[in-house]
Amino acid sequence: MHHHVLDRDGNEVGEKSDGLAKQGDRDPKLLESAIVSLDKKEGCRMEGTVKIHKVPGNFHISHHAYWNTMEQLHRKGKRIDFTHKINNISFGNKETANKMQSRFSEDMSSDLDGIKVSHTERMMHGELSAYYHLDVSELEFRDTTAKYDESN
Repeated sequence: MHHHVLDRDGNEVGEKSDGLAKQGDRDPKLLESAIVSLDKKEGCRMEGTVKIHKVPGNFHISHHAYWNTMEQLHRKGKRIDFTHKINNISFGNKETANKMQSRFSEDMSSDLDGIKVSHTERMMHGELSAYYHLDVSELEFRDTTAKYDESN
């Protein structure tokens, strides 16, 4: 995962090194860094790839490794704004999906693409979680208009 730091206007101002992330709550600089980020009203953008198996299950992005830091921020009166937008979530190879979308005119977007959640509208009572549910089904596309070459 890549973690991009955004200013209060949503402009990228840098990337977070994962040095603090690897230490989790054990690094005493984490609380100080979080307070500075909150005072500057910084945000973040995460992007990355997660490999999952083709079995029922779930994945989540959480702050579990930082529970102690989150609790300390709360005690200090620091409000964390979990407003967020899901720009894109997809499954499978991106190149293959693009090829299928152009060749079969199939919309390969997710129901969650473009979802915006305002912290003040949906998470008013201090909740630190937003839950989404997707049913993902495997699709097979066959081009019946292509000529079949028996030599392959």
